[in-house]
Amino acid sequence: MLALVKEVSTELVVRKSKFISIATPCGDADELKAKKDALWLLHKSARHIVHAAVFSNPSLFSYSDDKEPKGTAGLPTFEVLKGTNAINIALFTIRYFGGVLLGTGGLRRAYADSAKQCIGKAEFAEIKDKVKLEFSTGYGNINRLMGFFKENSVCILETEKTDEVLMTIEMERSRLEYVRSGIEGIIRKSICVKEDA
Repeated sequence: MLALVKEVSTELVVRKSKFISIATPCGDADELKAKKDALWLLHKSARHIVHAAVFSNPSLFSYSDDKEPKGTAGLPTFEVLKGTNAINIALFTIRYFGGVLLGTGGLRRAYADSAKQCIGKAEFAEIKDKVKLEFSTGYGNINRLMGFFKENSVCILETEKTDEVLMTIEMERSRLEYVRSGIEGIIRKSICVKEDA
C-alpha cells in the first residue's frame, strides 16, 4: 500500500470550464466531510465539488458526483484514485462552469483527465507494516542482541533495566519470524508479539 506524501493540486481548463483537482491525505469520512466543507468556503462560486476517497483499506471508500449527471464525475475520479494503490487519500475536483455544456462523455473525460493530471504530480511513499516485540533478558545477552539488531535493521524503542533488561523493539512485519527466532536463539526463551491496542 502507498500513502500520499503531501497535498498536491492541479488545474485543467476544458471548453471554458475550470477543473481544480486536489489530492490530500484523508483518514476517514469525518475528515473527508470537514475538508469538503472547507473547500466550499474557499470556492463559494464553484458549481460542483466532486470527491473520491480511499480510507484505511481499499474496501473502505467514498465518491460523489455532487449533482453532476450520475457516473460522470465521482466514479471516474475514484477509478483514477483506485489505480494508485494508495490508502487514506481523498481527491477533490472543484468545477467552475464555463458556460459550455460538455455532455456526459465530455464530463467523464474531463473529471478523469483532471484526476490523472493531479495524481501524476503527486508523490507517494510505501506504507511499511511494523510490529513490536517485548521481552526480558539477562545482561549477559545484551552485546549479542545489539549486534543482531544492527545487522537486521531492528529499531529499539525502549529499554528498562531492573534485575533483567526489559526491551521493546520494532521491525517490519515481513521480518518478524526471522527476528523472533534469532532473539529466542540468543536469550533461550520464547517471546510474544506485542500488538498495539
